[in-house]
Amino acid sequence: MIRTILLTAFVFSAMFGATEGAVIESDGAVITAAASNAKAGMSAIVIYSRGGVEAIGAKCATIDADGKAARLKCEPFTLYDQDSVPTLTLTIKKGDKVIFSPLSRSAIAIAPNADRLIRAQSKRPNLRYVHPDLFAHELVKNGETRPSVKDFRAFCDRYLVGAIVFAFSDGDYLTDCQTFATLEISPDSAAANARQAFPFFNRLGIASEAIGDFDAYYKRLLSKEF
Repeated sequence: MIRTILLTAFVFSAMFGATEGAVIESDGAVITAAASNAKAGMSAIVIYSRGGVEAIGAKCATIDADGKAARLKCEPFTLYDQDSVPTLTLTIKKGDKVIFSPLSRSAIAIAPNADRLIRAQSKRPNLRYVHPDLFAHELVKNGETRPSVKDFRAFCDRYLVGAIVFAFSDGDYLTDCQTFATLEISPDSAAANARQAFPFFNRLGIASEAIGDFDAYYKRLLSKEF
């Protein structure tokens, strides 16, 4: 999940308009938070606030939500994927703030061609889009040409991206970049692209290993449990 930054709840809310809630019950790794707009599959963070000091105390994935409250599975927040960096082990308490999809207004659209990319982005003009050229550059720099869930999460961490919009032939799937759960589907009538030469549209032409069927390849990634 989110691994690269340590910011206050105010900064997250002001910059990205995230949904907030408060912990009402904590039972080890599973907590319950009051939240009216949470959805199953949303990533979240818990803000530790003691003595005027705020820090991200845990990273979570929303198990289920009923419009009033949500259950989340949490684990310690790790700042970097390095054993030498200490991990905060803070106890989640009643009243702690929970921020759902904290980077929800920042996104990347993954599409088989330029037309689908533009159409997918135009449907959600409220999102701040990072160009897929940056993702292509990261893949090649890391010696990867067929994107994986791990690649997406690392990219989202680096560029503070919260969502991925996959432009499939049957619609645009809004996906949480950390849990890889589909949160919303916007129907589309684009023609199917059975054989796709590149993994996604990019102007650099450097992520070039064929993945076959665009829809099938990425929907396999989405089928993994969060």
